[in-house]
Amino acid sequence: MSKICRNCGTVMDDAAMFCNTCGRKADNVSGANQQASQQRYNPYGGYDQNPYGPMYNQTPFYQQETEKPETLGKCLATMLIMCIPLVGFIYMIIIACNASEHNKTTVNWVRAGLVFAAVAFAIGLLCAMIAGPSLVEEIADQLNSYPAYTA
Repeated sequence: MSKICRNCGTVMDDAAMFCNTCGRKADNVSGANQQASQQRYNPYGGYDQNPYGPMYNQTPFYQQETEKPETLGKCLATMLIMCIPLVGFIYMIIIACNASEHNKTTVNWVRAGLVFAAVAFAIGLLCAMIAGPSLVEEIADQLNSYPAYTA
């Protein structure tokens, strides 16, 4: 006699350790005993086989597709494009916005790079606001101290 999965109601072999449909571990109860324990009286139409329905309607982890890693050539090309100042920044924004078309690892790497660039820009702007006026005055004083060139 075969087993019945308590989670989704699929009929399994007696030797099965896990359900092929939902991935839940099989109980060590025979099919007849398990079926009798799962039945519940329904006043509107006899007994229900699985009164609560499946708990999870998703693909088990071991059956999910994994994405392929990026090739070395594509990683090198991406890094070279990132080295070009304005082009690299625009390319990073394109990859971050079109996440569904790119590898998840690449998208996360690009987003981290954008966050790093934003933090570096904010720190640079803050330093320029604090030290900028005094540096401009110092440069102006040094330029004014040189004698005028006359021919």
